[in-house]
Amino acid sequence: MLFFERFVPEHIWQRLRPDAIYVWENEEVRKRLKWYYLVMIDRVPARFLLAKIVEIGEKELEKLDEETLLDLREKVSGSIVGS
Repeated sequence: MLFFERFVPEHIWQRLRPDAIYVWENEEVRKRLKWYYLVMIDRVPARFLLAKIVEIGEKELEKLDEETLLDLREKVSGSIVGS
Protein backbone atom coordinates (compact mmCIF):
# COMPACT_ATOMS: atom_id res chain seq x y z
CA MET A 1 0.00 0.00 0.00
CA LEU A 2 1.33 3.43 -0.90
CA PHE A 3 1.22 6.29 1.61
CA PHE A 4 -1.68 8.09 -0.09
CA GLU A 5 -3.90 4.99 -0.07
CA ARG A 6 -4.52 5.50 3.63
CA PHE A 7 -6.80 8.37 2.70
CA VAL A 8 -7.91 7.85 -0.91
CA PRO A 9 -7.68 4.66 -3.01
CA GLU A 10 -5.03 4.69 -5.73
CA HIS A 11 -7.52 4.27 -8.57
CA ILE A 12 -9.13 7.59 -7.59
CA TRP A 13 -5.76 9.35 -7.44
CA GLN A 14 -4.84 7.98 -10.85
CA ARG A 15 -7.96 9.48 -12.41
CA LEU A 16 -7.89 12.82 -10.62
CA ARG A 17 -4.19 13.63 -10.31
CA PRO A 18 -1.83 10.97 -11.62
CA ASP A 19 1.02 13.46 -11.45
CA ALA A 20 0.44 13.87 -7.70
CA ILE A 21 1.41 10.23 -7.20
CA TYR A 22 4.25 9.77 -9.61
CA VAL A 23 6.01 13.05 -8.98
CA TRP A 24 7.38 11.51 -5.75
CA GLU A 25 9.24 8.89 -7.76
CA ASN A 26 11.46 11.69 -9.10
CA GLU A 27 14.63 11.83 -7.01
CA GLU A 28 15.06 15.58 -7.57
CA VAL A 29 11.56 16.30 -6.27
CA ARG A 30 12.14 14.17 -3.19
CA LYS A 31 15.49 15.88 -2.59
CA ARG A 32 14.11 19.42 -2.90
CA LEU A 33 10.91 18.73 -0.96
CA LYS A 34 12.40 16.31 1.54
CA TRP A 35 10.79 17.78 4.66
CA TYR A 36 7.32 17.85 3.03
CA TYR A 37 7.70 14.26 1.89
CA LEU A 38 8.70 13.15 5.39
CA VAL A 39 5.67 14.98 6.84
CA MET A 40 3.43 13.35 4.26
CA ILE A 41 4.59 9.84 5.21
CA ASP A 42 4.42 10.65 8.95
CA ARG A 43 8.17 10.46 9.59
CA VAL A 44 8.45 14.00 11.01
CA PRO A 45 5.90 16.45 12.39
CA ALA A 46 4.79 19.46 10.40
CA ARG A 47 6.70 22.61 11.32
CA PHE A 48 3.56 24.48 12.32
CA LEU A 49 2.96 21.79 14.94
CA LEU A 50 6.49 22.25 16.25
CA ALA A 51 5.99 26.00 16.37
CA LYS A 52 2.93 25.57 18.55
CA ILE A 53 4.86 23.80 21.31
CA VAL A 54 8.25 25.54 21.30
CA GLU A 55 8.69 28.16 23.96
CA ILE A 56 10.86 31.09 23.03
CA GLY A 57 11.05 32.87 26.37
CA GLU A 58 9.56 36.13 25.10
CA LYS A 59 6.12 37.16 26.27
CA GLU A 60 5.56 40.36 24.30
CA LEU A 61 6.59 39.63 20.72
CA GLU A 62 4.54 42.56 19.39
CA LYS A 63 6.98 45.00 21.00
CA LEU A 64 10.11 43.52 19.40
CA ASP A 65 11.58 45.07 16.25
CA GLU A 66 12.03 43.07 13.06
CA GLU A 67 15.75 42.45 13.51
CA THR A 68 15.27 41.11 17.03
CA LEU A 69 12.46 38.84 15.83
CA LEU A 70 14.65 37.45 13.05
CA ASP A 71 17.50 36.82 15.50
CA LEU A 72 15.09 35.05 17.84
CA ARG A 73 13.75 32.96 14.95
CA GLU A 74 17.25 31.87 13.95
CA LYS A 75 18.12 30.95 17.51
CA VAL A 76 14.97 28.89 18.04
CA SER A 77 14.89 27.20 14.63
CA GLY A 78 18.50 26.13 14.99
CA SER A 79 17.69 24.40 18.27
CA ILE A 80 14.68 22.61 16.74
CA VAL A 81 16.11 21.17 13.54
CA GLY A 82 19.78 21.24 14.40
CA SER A 83 20.72 23.60 11.59
